[in-house]
Amino acid sequence: MIPWWFLWSEIVRRPGRAVLTLMSVAIGVATLLAVSISIGTTRRAFQELYQILAGRAALQVRADGGNTFDIATMEIVGETPGVKAAVPVLQDYGILYVRSQRVPLTVLGILPEKELLARDFVFQEGDSFPQRDEILLEAGFAESLGVQLGEEVLLLTRRRPHRFQVVGLLASQGAAAFQGGSIVFMPLDTAQYWFRAGNEINTIDVVLHDGVPEDRAARALAERLPPGLSVAPPSTRTEMARETLFLSEQGLSLAAALSLVAAGYIIMNSLWMSVSERRRRLAMLRTIGATRAQVFSMILREGVGLGLGGTLVGILGGVVGSALLMRAMEQMFRTTLPLFQVDIGSVVRAAVAGLVLSVAAVVLPAWTATRVSPLEGMQPVPDEPSSASRRWIAWIACLLMAIGAAGAVLLAEGIVPPSATPAVVVAALVGMSLWIPQFLTLAVRLLAVPLERSGIVNAFLACRQVVRRRTRSSLTAGVLFVAIVMSVGMGNSVLSNTHRVKDWVRRAIIGDFVIRTTAMFDLTTGESPTIPDGVIDRVEKVSGVLSVEPWTFARTRVDGQLAMVVARSFPVGAPLSLDLYEGDPQDVRRRLLQGEVVLSTVIARRTGKGVNDTIALATEHGPQRFRIAGTCDDYIMGGMVIYMHSKIAGERLGLRGANSLLIRTEPDRRSATESALRKLCEKNGLLLHSIAELAEAINEMMSGINAALWALLVVGFVVASFGLANTLTMNVLEQTRELGLMRMVGMTRLQLARYVLSQAAVIGVVGLLPGAAAGELNAYIINRVSNPVMGHPVAFHVWPGLIAGCVAFGLVICVAAACLPASRAARLLIREAIQYE
Repeated sequence: MIPWWFLWSEIVRRPGRAVLTLMSVAIGVATLLAVSISIGTTRRAFQELYQILAGRAALQVRADGGNTFDIATMEIVGETPGVKAAVPVLQDYGILYVRSQRVPLTVLGILPEKELLARDFVFQEGDSFPQRDEILLEAGFAESLGVQLGEEVLLLTRRRPHRFQVVGLLASQGAAAFQGGSIVFMPLDTAQYWFRAGNEINTIDVVLHDGVPEDRAARALAERLPPGLSVAPPSTRTEMARETLFLSEQGLSLAAALSLVAAGYIIMNSLWMSVSERRRRLAMLRTIGATRAQVFSMILREGVGLGLGGTLVGILGGVVGSALLMRAMEQMFRTTLPLFQVDIGSVVRAAVAGLVLSVAAVVLPAWTATRVSPLEGMQPVPDEPSSASRRWIAWIACLLMAIGAAGAVLLAEGIVPPSATPAVVVAALVGMSLWIPQFLTLAVRLLAVPLERSGIVNAFLACRQVVRRRTRSSLTAGVLFVAIVMSVGMGNSVLSNTHRVKDWVRRAIIGDFVIRTTAMFDLTTGESPTIPDGVIDRVEKVSGVLSVEPWTFARTRVDGQLAMVVARSFPVGAPLSLDLYEGDPQDVRRRLLQGEVVLSTVIARRTGKGVNDTIALATEHGPQRFRIAGTCDDYIMGGMVIYMHSKIAGERLGLRGANSLLIRTEPDRRSATESALRKLCEKNGLLLHSIAELAEAINEMMSGINAALWALLVVGFVVASFGLANTLTMNVLEQTRELGLMRMVGMTRLQLARYVLSQAAVIGVVGLLPGAAAGELNAYIINRVSNPVMGHPVAFHVWPGLIAGCVAFGLVICVAAACLPASRAARLLIREAIQYE
C-alpha cells in the first residue's frame, strides 16, 4: 500500500487547491447541517409547546368545532377501560396589565387534584395551588414583569378586568419559554366564571395506564364519546405548524441539496486535475510495481481525506449558520424560539452526506488514474474520455433526466410525497449538467469564429485552451451551471410567491383598519382570543366608521385534516374581500348568505372538491354538510381555511364572539377616525392596525426566510468560484512553458492576464447561459409541481431582471476567481517559465 506520508506530500504540494476543495465540502456540509438544525429546532419548539400543555396525556378529547363542551363528559372518559385519569382543562386567552405593560398570555383553568396526574408542578416560590381569584405564574415570566409572590395583578377576562393574587411561581420546565413562559394557571371554576364558560371545558387530557396502547384506548373512547367530540394524540395539534413550516423547509432543503451537488463537482474537478497533473508520477509508480488497486486506493484516500477535513470544518460552520437561520425563522413566525440544539442525528447525517459525496466524487478520477499505463502517462497531454465513456455519460444523463421528468409527473399527481421535490430537482439538474461537454465544444466553436475574425487574439487562444482541457472545463462550467440554475430557479420561486402573497393581501384584506387583541393569532392551532363584549357596538358608533365586519375563527376537520372556519358577515356594499379562484363575486356573496361556503384552493386540492360539490365539516353537533359556492386562494393557516357567513356559523356551528374586526372608514375622515379608534382600543386592551401596517407585517414575516434563501443562493456562486479558481490555476501551471514562449514572442504581461481572464469568461459563458435557460425550465417545473401539491395557484412569471442579475453576478464571480491565476501568469519570468516542468 502506498504510505500516507506520500499522500500528504501530494496534498501540501498544492495547498491552495487543497484548501479550495476542502472549503467547498465544508460549505456544502455546513449548509445541510444549518438547515437540518434550524428545521429540527423549530419543529421541536412547536411540539414541546403542546407537550407542556398536554403533560403526560397520551390522548386529548376536544370538540370538533373548537368550542367548549360539558364537563360531565369527564366521567365518561374516566370510566373507559385503560384510562387512568381524565383531566379537564379550560384553555382561553387573557391580557395581563402590569404597570405600563399589556402582555397576552394563555390561561389554563385546572382542577389541582386531577392536574397532578397529568403534569409536574415544581414550585420555585410558594407551595400551594391557587384557590378562588388566585393564580400561578412561571417564575422567569414573573421576574421579567417585575411581579413578586403575593402581588396582585390585573387580568383582562371575557367579563371585565379583574385582580388576581399570585400565590405561586413555577420553575421553568419543558418548552414554557417558547411563549416566554406566558401561561397562567387558575382554578377551573374561577376560569369558567371569568371567561364565561359556564360548566364547560374545551379539553380533557387523557392519561392511560402503563402498557395500554394509544390506538386501542382511542377506539374505545371514540365509541363512548357524544357526537361532536373527537379523541386524538396531542401531537395532532401541531399539524398546522407542519403546514406552515413545509414551504420554508422545502426551499431550504432544496438549496442545501444543490449546494452539495456543486461541492461534488468541485471535488471531482480538483481530483481530476490532480490526476492529470500527476500523470507522470502515476506512470512512474506503475513502472516500479504499483498495482492499479494501489493507485485507486491512493486517489480514493486522498479524496476521502479532503472530504473528512471539509466535513469537520463544515460541522462547525453549520452550527454558526443555524443560529442565523433560526433568527430568520423567528422573524417568519413572529415568536421567540428556544436556543437551537445541535442534535447528534443532524451532525451524523451531515457528516455522512459529506463523506458519501466525497467518495462518490472521487471514484471517477480514481478509476481514470488506474487506466493510465506507464507509456500513456509519459504523454504531455492527457487523453480525453473515450467514445465509450462519453456514451455511458450520455446514457446516465438521459436516465437522470427521465427520473426527474417522471418524478415531476408523480409529484404533480400526488403519487409521491412533496418531500421528494429536492431529490427530483437534483436528479434532473445533474442529468442536464452532464450534457455540458457536448455543449462546450459547440459553444466554443461558435465563439471562436467571430473572435478570430475580429482579431481578438487573447479570447481566441482562450477558446482553444478551454477545449483542449474539455473534461476539466466541463466540470468547472458544471459548477457554474448548478449555481445559476439554483439561483434562477429558487429566485424565480421566491419572487413569484412573494408577488402572489402581496396580491392576496391586496385582494383579500380590503379595509382601512383591523382591531384585534394583543395576543397574536396562534398559527398552529387556529385558536385566538376574542374581542371583549360590547366593543363592536362602540366601534360602530365611532364617527367616520362606514362598516365593521367581525371575523371569528374556529377549528374543524375536513377528511381527517385540521382546518379553520372563518366566519364573516360580508356586508352588502363592501368588497367581498376574497381572492376568488372559482366563482362570481356577486353570486358567491348570495350563496354564502344562503348557507354555502367558500373553500380554499388548498383544501379543494386535497379533498378533490369543487364548486357545487358538498363537503362535511366536523363540529360539536356532529358532521355538518355544506355546499361549496366557490374557491379562493388563501395563506392563513397554511391555506387550510373555509369561509362562511357569520349568521350561518352561529346557527350551525354555535360560534360566538369575534376574534378581530375589519373596519372601513370614510376616506376624508380617516385620520380623526383612527385617533378615536386608537383611544377606544387602548381603553379595552386591544390593538389597532392599519391595513398598510398589516401588509408590512406580512412582508416582514416573509422577508426573514427569503433572506436566508438568497444567502444560500449566494453560497452557490461562492462555491462555484472555488472551482473556477482551481481550474484556471491548473491551466496556468500547465501552460507555464507556453506562457513563457508567448512572452518571448512579444506578448505583454497585461495581454497574458487578459488571456487568463478570457478563459474564465469563456467558461462562464458556457456554464451561465445554458444554466440561465435551464434555471427558467427548473422554475417552471417547480411552479407546475408545487401548484397542485401546495394548492396555491401561483402563476409562472419570467423575471428578466433576476436572470440578468444572476448572469451578471456569475460573470463577476468568474472574473474575481480569475484574478489570482491571471496575476500569477502576468508575473511569470521568461527564463523560469521555459525551464518549468
